Amino acid sequence: MLSSLSLDVAASYTNEFGYLGASHQTFDYSELDFSPEIDTSQLTTSVYNAGSSFNGTRLYLGYQFNRFIAAEVGFTSFSNARFTVKEESTSTVLQSGKFKTVGADIRAIGTYPFTDNLFLKAHIGALLWDNEFTFLSGTTTDLSTEDDNTTGISLLTGLGLGYGLNDIFAISLDFETTEIADVSTKSLAVSIVARF
Repeated sequence: MLSSLSLDVAASYTNEFGYLGASHQTFDYSELDFSPEIDTSQLTTSVYNAGSSFNGTRLYLGYQFNRFIAAEVGFTSFSNARFTVKEESTSTVLQSGKFKTVGADIRAIGTYPFTDNLFLKAHIGALLWDNEFTFLSGTTTDLSTEDDNTTGISLLTGLGLGYGLNDIFAISLDFETTEIADVSTKSLAVSIVARF
């Protein structure tokens, strides 16, 4: 998860500056299993639905030390993956749950300028996360849910491509991976940042 941005276009003006950024992120939880003990394909009178890709937001504060190195701290509201079990005949929700996470991160960023405007980015950092996970338990004929709330620290890594619009604003596209509550988490983010 988590997207960062460096203003390489401003390097001709000054190589050292602070910046604020915001990211719109799409998260993928393809390994998330809401029914680890139940084969939902065997449900006879109800229908199980779950998604693996959802949207979230990251806000962050950064400092560019020179044309090649920056650091950031940020806060991410991860997307809430959800599942439902509905009565097949009436669509009444019988059970539901979610995989909900918030996190704070710190990261080191390297940038490599291709031109005065276009630059490649890579980052590595640590993510402190708090997760609430509600999943199915019981049997196919007697469904229930259980809650598992955990907190942890995970490594996060990412690559991105940025473009400076002018001396103040830039945008980037970033891909990031991390792990939350033993679930592999990938994200694709579009970011905008303003130098100050």
